Amino acid sequence: MADDLKKKGRDSEFVSTQHEIVYLMKATHNTREEVLKAIREIGPDRQDGDGVSL
Repeated sequence: MADDLKKKGRDSEFVSTQHEIVYLMKATHNTREEVLKAIREIGPDRQDGDGVSL
């Protein structure tokens, strides 16, 4: 299945998201559930009120 480029792209996106979650858990000392809730609340652009990417 490694030859399926569409699947490979989704997998790398998933891994990237998992790394983001782990990083935020360590940086904020929050649980996985708290981090996921915060990500959902902030939205896909991950920007604060000033338009600066977090």
